[in-house]
Amino acid sequence: MIIVGLTNYLLYRLITALGDDNFILEFVGDLITGIIAFVFTFSISSGLIRNRMGSIGDYLNQVNYLNAKVLTVGFIISVAQAIVQYAFAESGAIGVFSAVASPSNSSVFAIGAIVLPIVLLIIFLVIAMFFAYSNFYLADHYDTEDGVMEIIGKIFSLGKRLFKKTLLLGLKWMGIPILIFFALMASLILLKNELIVMGLIGIFILAFAIIMVITSIVLMARLSDVYLDDKYGIEA
Repeated sequence: MIIVGLTNYLLYRLITALGDDNFILEFVGDLITGIIAFVFTFSISSGLIRNRMGSIGDYLNQVNYLNAKVLTVGFIISVAQAIVQYAFAESGAIGVFSAVASPSNSSVFAIGAIVLPIVLLIIFLVIAMFFAYSNFYLADHYDTEDGVMEIIGKIFSLGKRLFKKTLLLGLKWMGIPILIFFALMASLILLKNELIVMGLIGIFILAFAIIMVITSIVLMARLSDVYLDDKYGIEA
């Protein structure tokens, strides 16, 4: 996770230095970093269901299970999620906000500026949970003879069947830290010293970033447990 994070960060800095606000360059950069993130995530997912106690090299060697079909399915799912996210953010949040929000109506403004983005974020997260096991499934069925759309359908069905477990894991490992973070940030309103507030904000953000990296790793491991339990349960 550290390797892929540093790699994509350095690529982002390079792209920014080459051409800031260049749409084509940014698009290509997003595509490259997205592919890198997918490859590393796939490798980790494959290692978790095959040789969890292996070395870093064993995990990186899981790229050998990548093939054209796996890359195609992963690409389609990523693009579909990106389109849904963009559609909700642009036509949903911005469109509805423009229609109902008014600076002269504070209650409507609050709904448009705060409630609506939260609702749209929840919708996006729900969709993402349906595909939470895509990398595990692809790593486990890399040699399947199923067609691309058939594989996507099976991944969606798997996510639907395990939705409740996925939701509980997400709330435990992601929801609780996020709620604590926002509670701590909100508590800063009680402080009057601006210097102390700025210092605490920096500490909270740094701690939150570290915790989220750790919990995301733990969450991925727990998701692999759920996937394997479901797989062996069906086979039994």
